[in-house]
Amino acid sequence: MHLYWLWATVGLLLLILEIFLGAQFFLFFLGSAILITAALGAIFSWESSTITWVGALLSIALLFIWNRLFKGIFHPLHDVNNPLLALKGSVAEVIYGDDPIAIKVKIGHTLWSARSADHKKMKKGDTVQVVGIEGVRLIVKSLQHDEK
Repeated sequence: MHLYWLWATVGLLLLILEIFLGAQFFLFFLGSAILITAALGAIFSWESSTITWVGALLSIALLFIWNRLFKGIFHPLHDVNNPLLALKGSVAEVIYGDDPIAIKVKIGHTLWSARSADHKKMKKGDTVQVVGIEGVRLIVKSLQHDEK
């Protein structure tokens, strides 16, 4: 008995699991590689050890190919759960602002490192809004200029 049907079944199950679990395409690559390998094994009558090696190499190759093709389309899930992104749009008070790239702002009871979006100095007590995040540094824009 040939193991091609077993490989094809496992490949289909992995693709179905990917649909229901959303495993960030990991199961998609593995399932696709197993299905392609099972088809090639059936066509060329490969031994089971050959199928195993081809399947492993194909899954790695598909991972790199898909990563190159869809780079920038899929956003990593850690961005969705990044607590710093919740600060975007927040209003803060400047604690130290003599250097436009080394500003300290206070949001609630927490001090944050920040830099000016427009590279201007700020005074202690100025009100700023968080317009972006760069690593763990906030990018802020002065609201004082908007009121004048």
